[in-house]
Amino acid sequence: GDPVTEGQVLAELDKADLQAQVREAKAMLAGAEANLQAAVAAEAKARIDAANPEVAFNQRDYDRAQGLFQVKIASQQQMDDADRALQMSKNRQLLLDASVQTVAAQTEQARAQVAAAKAALDRAEESLGYATIRAPISGIVLHRPTEIGDAVSSMLNLGSAATLIMTLGDVSSVYIKGDVDEADIGKTELSQFVRTKVEAYPTNSFEGVVKRIAPMGRDQNNVTTFEVRVTISNPQGKLRVGMTANAEIVLEERTNVLLIPETALVYDKD
Repeated sequence: GDPVTEGQVLAELDKADLQAQVREAKAMLAGAEANLQAAVAAEAKARIDAANPEVAFNQRDYDRAQGLFQVKIASQQQMDDADRALQMSKNRQLLLDASVQTVAAQTEQARAQVAAAKAALDRAEESLGYATIRAPISGIVLHRPTEIGDAVSSMLNLGSAATLIMTLGDVSSVYIKGDVDEADIGKTELSQFVRTKVEAYPTNSFEGVVKRIAPMGRDQNNVTTFEVRVTISNPQGKLRVGMTANAEIVLEERTNVLLIPETALVYDKD
């Protein structure tokens, strides 16, 4: 019966293991980010190495040697040396370009690992947050079957078989369910005024309205009834869950009329 407000902490589970998981996830993220920085630096270095002018220089040397060879100034050996140097520089350039592609792929892989580490940290922090159970609504505690130190299971793991920690209810507005005979259901309409009494407060009358009329009747002992739900405002919290109530649906009401006892009436014999 204790009152609670929305967001109020109701219970806390043992967090030691969950906190360790968060620390582990943070460490994994820090390692992944460090690997990413190293990969980015390696990629930058590879691109710098791949941008060297060796091929251009050797190409010019080869062109010059070829020109001199044609006018008989350079020898065949000089021509072969220039060609060999050009081909070797081109091969080295191909290796450098391939190295750039390799380290670029490693950088993307490192980025993916950082993203995976961040997702793992988010999951760990979310699980840690679930260890603090807060009230989803403002109301009162209706039922608390667990005690401090009890083992509990999560809905994420066991679904409907998870441990019920407590039941909350907003009793500022309550409803009663009653049965109306099929002979009277035709007179019952939504939003009709209802007077309700309970044994706990015999001198009080609680006002409500018809909110739902069942579309299908129930047959019991050859009597067909229809379930009618009545909503009652309960700001003082006097009405409690599970109380038995007697309700009267007001079909017609007259005000400012003369009221006389029936014994004062004289009936005409005709």
